[in-house]
Amino acid sequence: MKHLLALLLLVAPAYAAPPTTFPQLLKAATPPGYLVRIYQIDSDGDRSAGTGALISKDLILTASHVVDGKVGSKVEVLFLSDWSVVLGEVIKVDPNDGAGPEGKGHDVALIKVPPRKEKPIPIAVIASKGPATIQGYAYGPYLKQTGDYYSLDTTSRWGIIKNAQARNGDSGGPVTQGGALIGVLWGASDNHTWFTPIQKIVVLIPEIRSTPLQELDKVKNESPSVIYSLR
Repeated sequence: MKHLLALLLLVAPAYAAPPTTFPQLLKAATPPGYLVRIYQIDSDGDRSAGTGALISKDLILTASHVVDGKVGSKVEVLFLSDWSVVLGEVIKVDPNDGAGPEGKGHDVALIKVPPRKEKPIPIAVIASKGPATIQGYAYGPYLKQTGDYYSLDTTSRWGIIKNAQARNGDSGGPVTQGGALIGVLWGASDNHTWFTPIQKIVVLIPEIRSTPLQELDKVKNESPSVIYSLR
């Protein structure tokens, strides 16, 4: 797996128990129903964990490196609403092929799952500079933290959020403004999080256009917090 811009690609090893052994009763608040944990299973049977978001009744958006960047590969998807684990198939990828102007790809992927009852996350039209919230469902606590989306990097492929630090396993998680999806996070370094903005994603993955789009409401300031924990 390539390291981009000397950043950390945020996929967590998950070599302990399989997802079906997670506790059924929790005393903490839960993440939104659209947020999922994704398990990639390698040829040795080992799992690595990432994050994704349900964007329609049967489509999940995540980062390409979470699913190994391969169309047709199978992944396990854990939904918190009923603690079900379903098998998903990767149907579209745009992998990242290197940093800098010579690099290509945007590190996004689309997964097909059986139809779900959870409410999908709304999708914004554009990512606007200002407060932006990252969410991650790593192999550990649920993360919801707000920073400041202030820049595209020099390649114009990535958005950068300062004062928000994603963790291992948060790759593929949604970046939101006003509750609407504005991008997919994929890496972090030094209290900054990198993501692919929605205006790039809708060009790369036209299937997203069939899901409801909404104009951004006034961005709400949200205090950084960890409100849920599996441990």
